[in-house]
Amino acid sequence: SDPCMFVFNSDHVLTNRLITKGDGKQTNSPFCFDIDRDYNIIMSDYYNDCVYVFNEEGEQIHKFGKTGRGIGEFINPFGIALDNTGHIIVVCHKKTNCLQFF
Repeated sequence: SDPCMFVFNSDHVLTNRLITKGDGKQTNSPFCFDIDRDYNIIMSDYYNDCVYVFNEEGEQIHKFGKTGRGIGEFINPFGIALDNTGHIIVVCHKKTNCLQFF
């Protein structure tokens, strides 16, 4: 089936099904995610070489990155994290051996 992410509330009730290939967001391979202090979901897309940011309702509010080896470019980003100040840290594929901070 297509890749997706399920969102549950604190009562463990399913509230949304997000990030499904072909649902208008055009994600390909959601790989890793984190949630910021505003409950936005930050997700790396391994095969699209980008990072998506969705609000807690699942609406895409931002997308960044493209294929490449420069600043702001990725080759198969597979890790994502937030530091304690809210900066997004993207871990790229072992071919590029990089960490990028946004």
